[in-house]
This record gives sequence, C-alpha cells and structure tokens, in this order.
Amino acid sequence: MTDFQTIPGDFIQRQTPDGNILILHRELADPLTELLQNPPEPLETISTGKGATRFHKLAGIEVAVKEYYHGGLLAPLIRDYYFGPPHRALEELRLLAIGQERGLPLLTPLGCAIMPIFGPLFCYRLITRREAGARNLLQCLRGGASDLEESCAAALRLLHDGGIWHSDLNLANFILGERGVIICDLDRGKQFAQLTARQRENNLKRLARSTSKQGMDQHFSMARFRRFYESVGP
Repeated sequence: MTDFQTIPGDFIQRQTPDGNILILHRELADPLTELLQNPPEPLETISTGKGATRFHKLAGIEVAVKEYYHGGLLAPLIRDYYFGPPHRALEELRLLAIGQERGLPLLTPLGCAIMPIFGPLFCYRLITRREAGARNLLQCLRGGASDLEESCAAALRLLHDGGIWHSDLNLANFILGERGVIICDLDRGKQFAQLTARQRENNLKRLARSTSKQGMDQHFSMARFRRFYESVGP
C-alpha cells in the first residue's frame, strides 16, 4: 500500500486482487472502482502526444480518466511505463486536492490508480470531474475567440499566489467552462510556500513559447497577458 494521508479531502485507499492501488474519493469509491476495473465504452476520447483522456458517465456526473504516456522518440518502446515511487498520478492528485482546499482554479480531483507492472515499473491513471461546457484555450482561439488574456492571467496568478508551479504550461492547459478559467495537467508540478520570481517567469516564458509554436501570437497577446498577470493579486 502507499501513503495517501497527506492528501486533503475525504479519500480512501483500496487494493484490488490484481495488485492495483486505488486512491478514491470516499463518496464515489464503489463506482470509481468498477470504472477502473471494468471500463465501459467512453463517451469521448481526447488523444494527445502523451496518451489519452477518456470521459465516462458516472453516478450522475461525467468524469475524466487521464492515462499517462511518454512522449518523444522512445514513446513506442517505453509506452506508459514509469519508475516509481514517487507515483506521478498520486502526486498530481495531491496537488489538485491541495489546490481545491485553497480554492484555486483547478480540476476537481476524484482519485487515481497505481498499477504495478514489474519491479519498479508502474502505469498510472488520474480521475477528475469533467468540467461542464469546457474547451481548452487553444481550441477557443482556433475557433475565433478573443480577449481571453485577462481571465487566463487571473487564473494563473491565483495558482501562483497559491504556491503551485506548473511544469509545462501551454495554451491547452487553460480550460474555459461554466466555472470560468481553470488550469489542468499538473503532472510533475510542485507546491511551494511561495513561488519565486524565477519560477513565475519560467511559467510565463513557457506559455509564450507555446503561443508562438501554435501560431497564436496574433490571437493571444502575451504582452497583454503579462500586464493583467502583474495587475491582479495582492
């Protein structure tokens, strides 16, 4: 079994007969266990260069099950195998739960799965609640949306002021839905008592590179984003 007591919120731990370790929100533990053990056909699947997220209907809500996959040239060889501990899904779940406790603009955490493969190798799944009416910022910009710099900057400033550093911030990590703007994909992110100016700048520069790489400089102004980012917060 693994340590999960430091995760805020009402989570419980289970171990399945095949050795998988599940950390689940107590209220949804039974249906989440069934979903992970016997996944039905998903409502929708969104694939990226690093795996896929599958969406399912569960207990009157929709949930997202994120699969962790490697990117790059070696991805076909190492697939979804990761060395652990620390366990990436557990650490991302912990960050989300900490953020939820602090009221930060993040996905709602529901659980994770740690699946032993061989020795120190594991596969991982992260379960979150699907955001109603959500589209990511890149999709919105490609669809012709504009003037989103202020709301996205406010969300990032809240995240940073809450002590959360994002490891790979890009346009697709901003989710726009009924709750406003939230930030996703905290894999390999870190929690600090307070972010340094260098850590904040690291995220801003990474977002600027993403904007240029996607050809969105004319649709999303990083200069405006920076001005809004610097004008909000304490």
